[in-house]
Amino acid sequence: MNSHYTYRELSELLNINLAKVKRWGREFLPPDLEAGRQQGISRVLPIDDAFMIYMGGFIVNDLKLSINDAKLIINDIHGWLVDHDLMPSLFEVSKQEKVKAWHIFIIPTRPFTKYYYLIKGSLEINREKGDGEKIISERYVQEEIYQKNTFRNCAFETSNVRILSITLILHLFATRLDRSLLEHINLQDSLYWWE
Repeated sequence: MNSHYTYRELSELLNINLAKVKRWGREFLPPDLEAGRQQGISRVLPIDDAFMIYMGGFIVNDLKLSINDAKLIINDIHGWLVDHDLMPSLFEVSKQEKVKAWHIFIIPTRPFTKYYYLIKGSLEINREKGDGEKIISERYVQEEIYQKNTFRNCAFETSNVRILSITLILHLFATRLDRSLLEHINLQDSLYWWE
């Protein structure tokens, strides 16, 4: 398993334009003092930084949010991802056996330019057919991320909710970048709970 990547390697492995990968790196990661001081030195990205770039790009391209919003979201959920061992360097299947898939509901607030995060961890999905109808039941854990005292006088913009499927993003990242991670990421049927 390669644990460090240059922007060029990341661009080739993820099949994303090099200029875009560099821009996302500047936007979503703290400055690299070593590479910044010496011209001609390429920034070397640990696998977790590569994942942050990929997730930020996913938020911008697939969820259609601005780069500033993506930066805010990454900053807000990073600690939760680390605490739940959902970063590529920390991911262990033994710690993830109960929860089959993690989904983060990104809920904008009004009038503030902040987000409330409702996190759902799918434990089990049962599908049944009954009287011509499809019946789906689910067991899940639920958590939330919010900034204290931020949501006292605001409303949630429920019409603009975005869903960030962390398990799916980890799977896509591993498929493109580091296939050895796939043995730790089990894409269960429960990932597709919304079908």
